[in-house]
Amino acid sequence: MHRDLIVVCLMLLVACAPQAALSPGAPTSAPSSITPALPVTDPVAARPTDTLTATMPPSVPPTIPGAVPTTLVPVIETPLTPQPGLIIRGSVQLADGSPVPDISICRSYASYPGTIVARTDANGYFQSQFAFIPGDEMVSVWAVAEGYTFQPDSYRWRHYYGSEDRGLDFIATPGTDTPAAPIPCQ
Repeated sequence: MHRDLIVVCLMLLVACAPQAALSPGAPTSAPSSITPALPVTDPVAARPTDTLTATMPPSVPPTIPGAVPTTLVPVIETPLTPQPGLIIRGSVQLADGSPVPDISICRSYASYPGTIVARTDANGYFQSQFAFIPGDEMVSVWAVAEGYTFQPDSYRWRHYYGSEDRGLDFIATPGTDTPAAPIPCQ
């Protein structure tokens, strides 16, 4: 027990000992080993002639022919939780399933005016950019285009703090009258 404690203490002392700094142009060979001879008494065997040998680690790694250098990989910190906000995506189709291109998708928070956040492509698909939302927020999303009505006329939900990727689909019906948007959209 005492021998193990002494060995651990010696290893800690050796590891914590100040290392000699090399000046430019100094040889890069490893320093010679330090071999202190300390008598250690083993309480079980009582062998007072035992000694411990400690070797100092080199302050500069020795050059070994054929050795492969080790490269340290940098640590990249990533957040534990994703950034809070919202992405909306979905499609706009006619009742028969055919896509409707160039439909504006509007989004608003609480009772603020809406903003166009996406337009449908040739396949009727849309996806907004990520919108940062720092806390809880009421969100409304609707589709807008002259000559069409949409079912549902809008989606409305409470976005709670966190990251959200929400899919929303609309069915478009052609018509001559375009109903007013639930909230003005710019």
